[in-house]
This record gives sequence, structure tokens and C-alpha cells, in this order.
Amino acid sequence: MTTSQIELASVDEADFVREVAATPDDELADTMSGEPRDEILHEIFDRMREHFEPEHAEGIDGVVEWRICDPDGDGDGDGDGDLYQMIIRDGECQIRECDEEEASVTLTVDPVSFLKLVSGNARGPALMLRGKLKPDGDIAFARHLEGLFSFPQPED
Repeated sequence: MTTSQIELASVDEADFVREVAATPDDELADTMSGEPRDEILHEIFDRMREHFEPEHAEGIDGVVEWRICDPDGDGDGDGDGDLYQMIIRDGECQIRECDEEEASVTLTVDPVSFLKLVSGNARGPALMLRGKLKPDGDIAFARHLEGLFSFPQPED
């Protein structure tokens, strides 16, 4: 997956899903360790708001803290990765690039697994079993997340 000369905001989501599925992990890792990483993460989190389904969020109130850390990073918040907070409250989803609020659950994931997760090319439980996605906090709250968003899915 290369992002040079690509305006990420114009990338079709179905194409993104297919591209993540077709790109070897080492190439995804190279992309996410380079200059486009920030732009890719910003675009993904911006689009999360667009895919939020408030009708499924009734009674859900919490903060998901995403820690996207390089595989050699320990995810302890000492600056070795990216941190985003997803605040789900009152039927709305807000995204912040900070840790202003106490997290209900913290999800620590490496960049490649994160791309696969948000593109539907991997499922959270499978990533957790392989140690690629590490939840800390309210796991029951985390289980609700998949049902709150409608993302394009990979073709079978």
C-alpha cells in the first residue's frame, strides 16, 4: 500500500479494504513506519465518526483509548506510539488525539493489526488471541464497539 501522491480523503473505502487485504504485512508495516502514518491514522479516525451508527449506541457511554504502537513498543504511553480517544456519549462519537478523559477501555494494537481491524480484514477476538490486540479495562464495553459502526467489509 503506497500513499505517495494520493489524497487519502478521496480514497474509496472499498478500495482501501481491498488494498489492505492484498498488501503483504511487511509492506503495510513499512507504510505505517513512514511519513504517511499520521495522515492515514487521521483519515481513519475521521471516517470513524462518519460510520458511527447512533441508533445502536443507546445507553452506551464510555471512552475507548486507542494506543497504536510499533511492535517493539510496549504501549505504556511513554510516546512510543499514537494515542486517540473515541468518546461515545449521548448518541454521538467524538474523536480526540489526546488522553483528556479517563478511558473505559484501552486498546493497544500494532499499526498493521490496526489497519486490518478497521478494514474488516481481521476481527478483534482473533487479534486478541494472537496477542496483537491488548484490551485493558472494561472488556464488556469493548464488545459493543463492532456493532456501533458500519464499515465496508472485505469481499469473500
